[in-house]
Amino acid sequence: MKAYILISLLLISPIAVASGQNDVGTVTSMTVGATWMRVQTTSMSNSEGCISNTYFRLDFADDFDKTMYSAILAANAARQEIYFLLDGCSGDYPKISHIYFP
Repeated sequence: MKAYILISLLLISPIAVASGQNDVGTVTSMTVGATWMRVQTTSMSNSEGCISNTYFRLDFADDFDKTMYSAILAANAARQEIYFLLDGCSGDYPKISHIYFP
Protein backbone atom coordinates (compact mmCIF):
# COMPACT_ATOMS: atom_id res chain seq x y z
CA MET A 1 0.00 0.00 0.00
CA LYS A 2 2.82 2.37 0.85
CA ALA A 3 4.33 1.77 -2.59
CA TYR A 4 1.08 2.82 -4.28
CA ILE A 5 0.94 6.02 -2.26
CA LEU A 6 4.58 6.82 -3.00
CA ILE A 7 4.14 6.20 -6.73
CA SER A 8 0.98 8.34 -6.76
CA LEU A 9 2.80 11.22 -5.05
CA LEU A 10 5.72 10.98 -7.45
CA LEU A 11 3.41 11.09 -10.46
CA ILE A 12 1.32 13.97 -9.14
CA SER A 13 4.09 16.18 -7.72
CA PRO A 14 5.31 17.71 -11.03
CA ILE A 15 1.73 18.61 -11.89
CA ALA A 16 1.01 20.08 -8.47
CA VAL A 17 3.54 22.90 -8.75
CA ALA A 18 1.54 26.11 -8.42
CA SER A 19 2.31 29.60 -9.54
CA GLY A 20 1.85 32.58 -7.29
CA GLN A 21 0.65 36.06 -7.97
CA ASN A 22 1.18 39.42 -6.40
CA ASP A 23 -1.55 41.80 -5.30
CA VAL A 24 -2.81 44.56 -7.59
CA GLY A 25 -0.56 47.61 -7.61
CA THR A 26 1.08 50.20 -9.83
CA VAL A 27 4.63 50.16 -11.18
CA THR A 28 6.97 52.20 -9.00
CA SER A 29 10.38 51.31 -10.45
CA MET A 30 11.94 49.47 -13.39
CA THR A 31 15.43 48.54 -14.51
CA VAL A 32 16.01 47.33 -18.07
CA GLY A 33 18.98 45.44 -19.46
CA ALA A 34 19.74 43.73 -22.75
CA THR A 35 18.13 40.39 -21.85
CA TRP A 36 15.80 41.08 -18.91
CA MET A 37 14.05 43.72 -16.82
CA ARG A 38 13.16 44.13 -13.17
CA VAL A 39 9.84 45.63 -12.08
CA GLN A 40 8.84 46.95 -8.69
CA THR A 41 5.20 47.64 -7.81
CA THR A 42 3.34 49.12 -4.86
CA SER A 43 2.47 45.54 -3.90
CA MET A 44 5.42 43.17 -3.77
CA SER A 45 5.18 39.54 -2.60
CA ASN A 46 7.48 36.56 -2.59
CA SER A 47 5.13 33.62 -3.03
CA GLU A 48 7.80 31.84 -5.06
CA GLY A 49 10.32 31.70 -2.20
CA CYS A 50 13.07 33.46 -4.18
CA ILE A 51 16.10 35.03 -2.53
CA SER A 52 14.76 38.57 -3.03
CA ASN A 53 11.32 40.11 -3.36
CA THR A 54 12.51 43.66 -4.05
CA TYR A 55 11.71 43.24 -7.78
CA PHE A 56 9.96 40.88 -10.15
CA ARG A 57 11.95 39.76 -13.21
CA LEU A 58 10.92 39.43 -16.85
CA ASP A 59 13.39 37.64 -19.13
CA PHE A 60 13.40 38.55 -22.83
CA ALA A 61 13.52 34.98 -24.13
CA ASP A 62 11.05 35.39 -27.01
CA ASP A 63 8.69 37.83 -28.73
CA PHE A 64 5.92 37.23 -26.18
CA ASP A 65 8.21 38.46 -23.39
CA LYS A 66 8.86 41.62 -25.40
CA THR A 67 5.10 42.07 -25.71
CA MET A 68 4.78 41.80 -21.92
CA TYR A 69 7.61 44.35 -21.61
CA SER A 70 5.60 46.76 -23.79
CA ALA A 71 2.50 46.16 -21.65
CA ILE A 72 4.46 46.96 -18.48
CA LEU A 73 5.77 50.18 -20.04
CA ALA A 74 2.25 51.19 -21.10
CA ALA A 75 0.85 50.42 -17.64
CA ASN A 76 3.58 52.52 -16.07
CA ALA A 77 2.95 55.47 -18.40
CA ALA A 78 -0.81 55.34 -17.75
CA ARG A 79 -0.39 54.64 -14.00
CA GLN A 80 -2.65 51.62 -14.65
CA GLU A 81 -3.06 49.04 -11.92
CA ILE A 82 -1.39 45.75 -12.78
CA TYR A 83 -0.58 42.39 -11.27
CA PHE A 84 1.60 39.50 -12.29
CA LEU A 85 1.40 35.74 -12.29
CA LEU A 86 4.76 34.51 -10.99
CA ASP A 87 6.36 31.21 -11.93
CA GLY A 88 9.52 30.26 -10.08
CA CYS A 89 12.64 32.35 -9.78
CA SER A 90 14.93 33.95 -12.33
CA GLY A 91 18.20 35.07 -10.86
CA ASP A 92 17.25 36.07 -7.33
CA TYR A 93 13.77 37.37 -8.19
CA PRO A 94 10.25 35.98 -8.76
CA LYS A 95 9.79 35.42 -12.52
CA ILE A 96 6.86 37.07 -14.35
CA SER A 97 4.93 34.67 -16.56
CA HIS A 98 1.68 36.61 -17.16
CA ILE A 99 0.40 40.15 -16.74
CA TYR A 100 -3.13 41.11 -15.72
CA PHE A 101 -4.91 44.46 -15.77
CA PRO A 102 -7.88 44.55 -13.35
